[in-house]
Amino acid sequence: MFLLKIYFYKWRFLSIVIIAGMVVFMSSCRFSDDKRQSNNDEEMVKVDKAYFDSITSFRKRAIAEFANLESSPLDSMQFHGHYHDPNYFPINQDFLIKAEFTIDTAGEVFGMATNTKRKPNYRVYGYLKFKVSDTLQKLTLYQNVDFMHDPEYGKYLFIPFRDKTNSKTTYGAGRYLEIVIPNSDTVMLDFNRAYNPYCAYSDRWSCPLVPFENHLDVYIVAGEMIYNNNH
Repeated sequence: MFLLKIYFYKWRFLSIVIIAGMVVFMSSCRFSDDKRQSNNDEEMVKVDKAYFDSITSFRKRAIAEFANLESSPLDSMQFHGHYHDPNYFPINQDFLIKAEFTIDTAGEVFGMATNTKRKPNYRVYGYLKFKVSDTLQKLTLYQNVDFMHDPEYGKYLFIPFRDKTNSKTTYGAGRYLEIVIPNSDTVMLDFNRAYNPYCAYSDRWSCPLVPFENHLDVYIVAGEMIYNNNH
């Protein structure tokens, strides 16, 4: 009986040690997982912050140009009338969208229609396919052939587009985007950088009209909003 008690106490002591060890091990694993998750969260916050900062800087530069009479689409009368800065949707990273890029430069050069008689020379450069709220969309990319060899402007492609926000919260005739000519089959399409054509501010400008193939059947609630001159 005495030996049995000794064995019992030894077993109970050993059990306590084992259980304690398991608790410590599980706690350390959970701490490690929590720490790893915390690091991931911090990394994600850094990525998001960097993105938001980049869009904020982009908008600040646009507003600075807009507020400078020498570079602004507004005329002097508008400046001394009801001037206000451009309006933007809140920055939404859901509208930074990965798109599939296909190059296609087989088409002929054409004169793109504008709101005036001017017809700048463009060619189709390729296409982007992407999803907005699980809805497949497609945009055509255009290259201005008059500037294709320009060291500053020649590296960009032009993306005029319309969507369901037009004439409601955005300019009725559509908005513009530009991207650097892709060197891969995917592109990050950033609608937070969408901006108004100069015609959104004054009728004195000549602006390319959005081709029918670039009418999107979704709401793009990102980028620049409609500008009210009487605001």
